Amino acid sequence: MKTRILGVIALSLLLAVPSFAAPAKLSGIRNLMDRGCYQEAVQKLTAIVEKDPENHAAYALLGECEIIYQDLDAAETAMLTALDLVEDKNADYWKLLGRVSFEKGIQAYAGGASANVIKSWFADAESKFTQCVKRNPEDPDVRWRFGWAKEWQEYPIKAREAYNEQIAKFPKVPGGYLRLASMLSQSANGTDNGFTPEAEKLRAEAIALFTKGNDLAGPNAEILYARGLALEWQRKKAEAVESYFEAVAADPDYELVWTRLYQLKQDPDEVLPLALKFPKSPTAAMWASYYLKGKNKTLEALKAVLPTLKDHGEHSGAFNQASSVAWALRTTDLRTAIDAFEQLHEFNPFSANPANNLGLIHRDITCQYKDSLKWYLAAAERAPESQDILNDTALIYLFHFKGADQKKCLPMLEKVLSIVDEDGMAPERGYWDALENLCKYYWEVDRKPKLVIKYADMRYKTTLGVEPYNTSRNAMHYKSLAEKALGGR
Repeated sequence: MKTRILGVIALSLLLAVPSFAAPAKLSGIRNLMDRGCYQEAVQKLTAIVEKDPENHAAYALLGECEIIYQDLDAAETAMLTALDLVEDKNADYWKLLGRVSFEKGIQAYAGGASANVIKSWFADAESKFTQCVKRNPEDPDVRWRFGWAKEWQEYPIKAREAYNEQIAKFPKVPGGYLRLASMLSQSANGTDNGFTPEAEKLRAEAIALFTKGNDLAGPNAEILYARGLALEWQRKKAEAVESYFEAVAADPDYELVWTRLYQLKQDPDEVLPLALKFPKSPTAAMWASYYLKGKNKTLEALKAVLPTLKDHGEHSGAFNQASSVAWALRTTDLRTAIDAFEQLHEFNPFSANPANNLGLIHRDITCQYKDSLKWYLAAAERAPESQDILNDTALIYLFHFKGADQKKCLPMLEKVLSIVDEDGMAPERGYWDALENLCKYYWEVDRKPKLVIKYADMRYKTTLGVEPYNTSRNAMHYKSLAEKALGGR
């Protein structure tokens, strides 16, 4: 069972197609979701249901977002609320609730739960998909989900029946072909060493079914990717790569296919032109940037990925790649690097990283400490419990300002300590640096030798065995001065 399951986990969310059309007033939020801006969508949906607690469609969209986020308890709460508001009559909402149970089953498997617990979640998903079919027998999407739940419960015959029913009733829906052919592939791969005549026969049947499904329902990236994997088992790498290229053309945002091309060490000179064909796709742009950076074309790498983030700011892969390239540019083209981080700060209203990087650049490179403080404060606003950001913001006040402004560091340093000591967060670099900075503060700004000794000792005790933070000459230096001031203690 493990071989089969590991092969489908990665596809679980990717096959989670939109379940229902949002009402017109929610279409803007659906657009955000289609662009992958789920955090912004959740923020807006939360505000809507707070003002209009009877808005069942908003709850359903909220549940769909939480499925993507894998906050499945929140997703379940949202979907149960939506169903309650429509008196359990909405088929699409039942399907979404089934997806919640399905994902809980996958989480249970990944967490090492017992077979009975895992199967119970998929049985629950199956029952909810059944409720969907009862309310809408013509739903084109739910039967293959029903079959997939049967697979996880280890009922392969009933799963195949569901997939065949899906294909017969809805021949242009890809899910049935994908899952049925995947079952054939998985059976082939699990046959002895995977290269017996029986295995080759099963694999050939799977490839034929993948091809049929793609022709009737596609082009479909999931099917083309799975066909490529099967072709690799047949040692037909060239044909597999061709299938992967077709998958990219079908959906350039299908991440698994790009990852597979990378794993195959496919010639970057072949993959890069393909990635550059889809500048509006954040995933394709991310990979184009990655390959360009590998060719030491750093500025071109930034230009390849940065524009797409205007509409896809929450795409973590593209966002991180753009940040990496911008950071690399700081040593050769500082102005461009700064501009890039300012744009990234605007494109993703939830990430503290661009502002944090700008604070560091203005602190250590331009030495514009007011600008550095401005950006560190912006970062702290977005990440109010980041030990590192709080400490670095306090550091600017402490080291580069005087008088009343310098004393503004103290509440931030104390907050770092409270996050760890009172809220129970694990200590990070910022915590130990904050202890060191408190030693400096209570010696140089507000002389209290006993507090200097207290924080120096805290730093020493909490960093025992923690490289490279287990020594601090500065803290020990301030402690020595404090002890002398107290008469040699």
